[in-house]
Amino acid sequence: MDSISSLFVLSWVFPSGLAHVLTNGIQKKDDDPTRGFVKFTSRKLAKKLGLISTSADQVYMGVDTTRRAPNGRRSVRLESKANFTRGLFVLDVEHLPWGCGTWPAFWTVGENWPDNGEIDIIEGVHEQQHNGVALHTAPDCKVSPGGYSGVPVTTNCFIQAKGQSSNQGCAILDSSPVSYGEGFNSNGGGVYAMEWTSQHIKVWWWPRGGIPADALGDYPAPEAWGTPAAMFNGACEMDRRFRNHKIVFDITFCGDWAGNTWEQSGW
Repeated sequence: MDSISSLFVLSWVFPSGLAHVLTNGIQKKDDDPTRGFVKFTSRKLAKKLGLISTSADQVYMGVDTTRRAPNGRRSVRLESKANFTRGLFVLDVEHLPWGCGTWPAFWTVGENWPDNGEIDIIEGVHEQQHNGVALHTAPDCKVSPGGYSGVPVTTNCFIQAKGQSSNQGCAILDSSPVSYGEGFNSNGGGVYAMEWTSQHIKVWWWPRGGIPADALGDYPAPEAWGTPAAMFNGACEMDRRFRNHKIVFDITFCGDWAGNTWEQSGW
């Protein structure tokens, strides 16, 4: 009988040579839509190279750390076969890639980006210590500050909002220095949860040892979880801006974010 983790892997596709639309409307085909220095592999090759593996209740996803990679390091990108509109998404993570040049992410995204939105649940670059949560949308989506424990960065979710960096969206940094990076890994990781409704998008994070008993159970009760690390609501029609999302895991290097902030990474 297949283990739960093996069945998990079969529920995803491993795309490569992805077609994507740039912010200027031009379509381009590339291994990584964020122009990272990676080559995303097929499921078969990922298993052969040891980039993905499973045990009874765990899944490992990683990158090729042994072979020379003059044209981009072999990595993985997993996209769910199913699409979702609203829901509760919970992920137990033991270890995240971390260090200069790295850019791992756990996120959801709709077709015809950014028309159907993007929700970044876990994201960071380089030696970042605080997890970044963000939304990216078409025009007319602004969120209100407050109601969460994180640090607000921007409040306009439009990818070309005036006064914000290109594709910055509306963003919140987790206030905990062990919500990402070295501190997160040293602490044994933790659990992230994202609740998506017609009224709001909330994200919680708990360190190992502080996870609510119901969070990983059959009957999670987010109404009892207290103040989230991030919350997005306000002048934004959630059901219009966020629809039919696939879930994505990926690990890239450099690219639009990590590459453009390399000089600030300290290396």
